[in-house]
Amino acid sequence: MNSNFILRLLGYNINQSIKDLNTLKLLSEDVFWEQQIQKRDKILQHHLRNTLWYGKFVGNVNNLDWSEIPIITKNDLQNFTLENNAKNHSIKRYYFANTSGSTGYPFSFWKDKPCHSLA
Repeated sequence: MNSNFILRLLGYNINQSIKDLNTLKLLSEDVFWEQQIQKRDKILQHHLRNTLWYGKFVGNVNNLDWSEIPIITKNDLQNFTLENNAKNHSIKRYYFANTSGSTGYPFSFWKDKPCHSLA
């Protein structure tokens, strides 16, 4: 049984991720960074609108100034739960993961399967 089949069964689309990465390789450096900034800003706006915890954490942001966005620490995320915070998202798109706690504090978090496919 091929590993791609198993990954697809688990909700990962490796073929699409490879296609996306190859498309990125064709972009000029300037276009690449322009797109990255646009995507970054779109992700920020999405989370401000759809993640209750993040909206409270960031507070009121009138103009999108990246330098004013607070940095999230591991400690900040310890009490975040996907089920109680994400609007309009299927839990099937994510999987729950843990670290071993090499700093003395294990960390539990949600991973987005399509994004993890790119990694």
